[in-house]
Amino acid sequence: MSAPWVQRLRELHDESFSADHDWAAHMPSLNRSIGATGLRELATPAPGLPPSWFVGDVENLRPDRWVLFVGLNQARVPGDEPWHLAQRYTPQTSWDYWRLVNVNSETWNTGYYRPRARLAASALGVEVPREREREFATAHIVFVEICPYSSERFQFADEDLLRLSAQDHGFRTAAALRRILIQHGRPAMVMVSGNQAVTVLERADDDHLTLGRVRSYQSVSRPEKRLWHREGHYTSGASHMPVMGFPFLRTQSAHNSYEEIDQLGKRAGELVRESRE
Repeated sequence: MSAPWVQRLRELHDESFSADHDWAAHMPSLNRSIGATGLRELATPAPGLPPSWFVGDVENLRPDRWVLFVGLNQARVPGDEPWHLAQRYTPQTSWDYWRLVNVNSETWNTGYYRPRARLAASALGVEVPREREREFATAHIVFVEICPYSSERFQFADEDLLRLSAQDHGFRTAAALRRILIQHGRPAMVMVSGNQAVTVLERADDDHLTLGRVRSYQSVSRPEKRLWHREGHYTSGASHMPVMGFPFLRTQSAHNSYEEIDQLGKRAGELVRESRE
């Protein structure tokens, strides 16, 4: 782990375990400030633990050979909280768990990660057999969230999320991690997943992110259905890396079938190839 930018990621991760950050006290205060109750309540993996800042092997990324997925927030599974508490994480074991969580078949969420691994493989121009998709996702994709806290239901106004992005320590740390990954990790492509994630990120990162108009087109599997995505780029120094923003995958109104996901993947691959020319 010699690259300075990876060391900075590790520092931000480890700082979240310090006594300066009382997550057990912070989360109730945060939820009160935004009126989040019930299913909308924001949480960390377990009371007192810091957020899970990323998923993916950030130590071993190869520049231009991986994809960054930016989402809105993670799904909260309250039944998982006792398990996370029982792990008694240290900064080292937490770091390693979130780097390698997808390698483990018991923690691999097929429904969520498989379509995203397929999409990322298309962007990178590689074919990945299903028996290798967990290893591929671990080594070639990093997943981060604009909101680092999980919830069972996410219903917040754009303005609230932008305010938290500027004021809340967790949101600011998530943004710092994201920018390090983009500017120094050099992904082949940044993929922004979810309507609100696209809207909020475009405003939060307007100093580096440029997105064009909506591109609408016919579904190959359901000709009566219209799909959409947006294309643009992140500016990092003298380089421009391609960005795609699209609705949450595997929903009826979005890229749902694998044929539709392959439509999106084909275009992603074209954009990556064009950026390398």
